[in-house]
Amino acid sequence: MMLNNVALKTLRDKRRALLGWAIALTGFAFLFTLYWPYIRDMPSIVQLLQAYPEALIKVFVGGDLSKFNLVPESFLNAELFFLWVPLVLMLFAVTFGSDAIAGEEERGTLDLLLTNPVPRSRVVIEKFVAMVTSSLVLAATLWIALMAGSMISEMGIDPVRLAEVIFSAVLLGLVFGSLSLALGCVGLKPGMSTGIGAALGVASYLVNALAPVFKEIESYQKLSPFFYYIEADPLVNGLNLGDATILVTLTAIMLAVALVAFQRRDIGV
Repeated sequence: MMLNNVALKTLRDKRRALLGWAIALTGFAFLFTLYWPYIRDMPSIVQLLQAYPEALIKVFVGGDLSKFNLVPESFLNAELFFLWVPLVLMLFAVTFGSDAIAGEEERGTLDLLLTNPVPRSRVVIEKFVAMVTSSLVLAATLWIALMAGSMISEMGIDPVRLAEVIFSAVLLGLVFGSLSLALGCVGLKPGMSTGIGAALGVASYLVNALAPVFKEIESYQKLSPFFYYIEADPLVNGLNLGDATILVTLTAIMLAVALVAFQRRDIGV
């Protein structure tokens, strides 16, 4: 029965890994939110950071450092949401998507799965559903941890806006997770599909981060999925539906490629 429900089987198989990611994210969230009072009360730290080169600041924090000691949203954007949260959720989705088909094939369990009366398209879709579900579980865990840390540190973060920026990061992660899923469906090994997905994700981040500094790549900024994740500043302004639609569309395209590629592959079953 479990083999006939691919999504549930995948979630069951990934439960320990998901728990590990959730624990790490919780600790990560508490670390930064509990650090906020020290930043708020020590403006000299901000002045020290402002002494670094503009390009370096853009790559690692991206925000306006002059507002750190005044606005907690700027602090969270620079410390968490410009770099670390989207990269963590992206890497989770990439490894999940890569393992979904390519990992099963490498372990020799894909043949067993396909011998069941389950269409190949359903296998891919339910693997994708499991990836989305797991990403949302991590997002909910992160939201709870950040809200708890915000209450302890008296940050006063809007819970709805916090949910919106985390959801935007999930959408970004799913773009690259579905890319890795598609690469596995095409026939690439897990290491290759993970490596390509992660490398393109990091490259996308760097293009978006460095475009305001280096005019040579400014025209390519809107080709970066990271741009549509953070450009509207969801933590302050809320989720931009147009940007979210672009991320969803990119994910849908990757999922369509995965479905077509996996349907046409000769796997010997």
